[in-house]
Order: sequence, then C-alpha cells, then structure tokens
Amino acid sequence: MVGARTPRDALIEWRRGQGVDGELPRGADVGAFSTPRLARHLLVLDVVSNPVRFRVRLVGSDIVALIGEDWTGCWVDHRHLGPLGVHVAGALATTVGKHGPTAGANTIHRPKRPCIAYEAVRLPLRGPGSTVEQIVSCLEAA
Repeated sequence: MVGARTPRDALIEWRRGQGVDGELPRGADVGAFSTPRLARHLLVLDVVSNPVRFRVRLVGSDIVALIGEDWTGCWVDHRHLGPLGVHVAGALATTVGKHGPTAGANTIHRPKRPCIAYEAVRLPLRGPGSTVEQIVSCLEAA
C-alpha cells in the first residue's frame, strides 16, 4: 500500500494512462508526470538490457534537495551509489519482472548526515512492443 500522497497520485495517473487491455502505458500516455507538482518528486530511469541495468535519466528537484545529490546520468549499482544502489537496483528489477507497479519504504542511513525515510512507487513504462523501457519512481519523504 502506498500511504504518501504524491506517490499515490503518481500511481493513479499511471493507471489512467494504461490501455483498456491493461497494457503498460508509454511515457506519452501519462502526461501528468510533466506537471510541476509531480515532476519534482520523480526519478526517471532507463532500463538497459543484457544484462538488465538501470541508468538515471532525470532526478526531480525535491529528490535532489532530499538526498543532497543529483544522480542524473549515474548507473544504479554499488559502484556509483554504494549499498543504496544495490537496494534500489533490486527493487527496480522486481518492477521489470512483475511488469507492473511496485511500492515500498526505506530509510537511507548515511555517515555524518541525517537519515532519510521515504516512500516510493515504481511505475514501468513500455517501449516498442511490450518491453519495459523506463521506470518512473515517485518518492516522498515519510
């Protein structure tokens, strides 16, 4: 269950963009993601295959302010994001495997910096055919 309001709203907009047959929406099908109210909470990730990896395409301004870093262009893995990258990559892989939305909560523990508790919903977007091409993750501090 998604309790935080902004991730819940993103999930609702994603559902509105779904096809009548339940197919995954494309990015263009979910125009509400470009509204400032949602966009500042979004993390847009490209899904790269063979092997499946994730690269950050865009980080919303509220996420940058929350984590104190801009991850645009980073790979989501241990090398670039440390242990958090491993956790996030696992959650994103679950979203790809499920071929549907996933949600969760986490707390980021950082040395000499305050902990960050957040809730997130991860929403897959399809590319050509039915493959998951991108994942839009909406985060809000808990």
